[in-house]
Amino acid sequence: MDISKAKRQEAPYRVQYSQEDTGRYRLSVKTFLPKGTVNGVILGVHGFAGDKESSALARLAGAAADKGVALLCFDFPAHGNSEADERFLTVENCRLDLLYAAELCRIQFPGAKKYLFATSFGGYIALLCMAELSDFQPVLRAPAVTMPEHILTDLLRMSPEEFQRVGTTDIGFDRIIRLPFRFWEDLQRHRVTDLPCDTPMLIVHRDRDDIVPPEDIRRYCETHPNAFLYVVGGADHRFKGPGELKSVIDAALSFWGLERPRKMPRPSFVPVKRRSKMTIESERLLIYPISDEAMRRLIDEEKDAELKQAYTEMLQGCLADPDNRVWYAVWYMERKDRPGIMVGDLSFKGLAPDGMVEIGYGLRDGFCGCGYMTEAVGAVCEWALSQAGVTRVEAETDPDNAASQKVLARVGFVPTGTVGEEGPRFVLGKKAP
Repeated sequence: MDISKAKRQEAPYRVQYSQEDTGRYRLSVKTFLPKGTVNGVILGVHGFAGDKESSALARLAGAAADKGVALLCFDFPAHGNSEADERFLTVENCRLDLLYAAELCRIQFPGAKKYLFATSFGGYIALLCMAELSDFQPVLRAPAVTMPEHILTDLLRMSPEEFQRVGTTDIGFDRIIRLPFRFWEDLQRHRVTDLPCDTPMLIVHRDRDDIVPPEDIRRYCETHPNAFLYVVGGADHRFKGPGELKSVIDAALSFWGLERPRKMPRPSFVPVKRRSKMTIESERLLIYPISDEAMRRLIDEEKDAELKQAYTEMLQGCLADPDNRVWYAVWYMERKDRPGIMVGDLSFKGLAPDGMVEIGYGLRDGFCGCGYMTEAVGAVCEWALSQAGVTRVEAETDPDNAASQKVLARVGFVPTGTVGEEGPRFVLGKKAP
């Protein structure tokens, strides 16, 4: 064996395992210790069906050890080598385990700078704990911000009713865990989108994530102004492509001030703007135009060529006529009772010289049949017709789209007798004084 090569491959850290008594069960802990002085410590939190033996955590520990930074990680209940099985898998136990591990970091490394690196489900749990982690600088890798609403059901590929009937199921990627239905019920009681969070944090996400939808991350960032977004192009949920995991680690080290990657002269961390001050409020919704920056991200993430072109033309209208950008921008429809949850979007197509504005709209999957679109279109059209220079609102629908035509009829639109590119046109005029 080539001894010199073996030395080059030697890890820059030593590994220490321990079992820590939490009073509920023993927490299985792994600590990566740099070979020199410890200047800081990263609390590493694995994702759903992952564990403390995560290759991503080991890679991060190797990069951090060169800077004198340790990494401490642990197993959630029913994960890895945890002695706590699925009976102990609750959101509260996961939260308490993370907070216990954070206290271990404080005790074992007093005076050291504290960092947090959490992935997916681990990021979701970290967000639930953020108020108690004020001394940690968080980097969240694809945090499951809508875990209760979408992700678990999407992973299971079954309805909540079917899950309740079978009681338990196996779930995971490389590692499989046994998941009880009561855990899904538990998730419904803990929603991070409802929680205020002023902690500055970096969220690293993928533009092709099939587990945590990019639009969910973007909407979370829009309602949490101290969340900085760093998007890795072409990557899916697990960052398994060439160079993708390295880009995550480089971004984390840069955000923490431990390193400025050579290929990133300035960190491309995007602070996503909060909801627009121009907001229309209906019974259940907040409806508002998004920023130019948010529209650029929408264009970058859109895979449908026609929609991408439409969004591009809308952004061009916003930039060309900033005083009238509301007539070109995309408008989000956000639930008032669930901040950050978007049920759909709508837009106008500019303001014509004769005062006509045309409206288009669409709902996200899972929100059809609830009356949201009728409510939103009605509120926005009432606002539009109150604006100076607007004489009427028009719309056109596919001739086979009965649901869209019903929305227009309920709001008060009537057929014009003409047919546009998409189908029959409808008009709503100002009410007689």
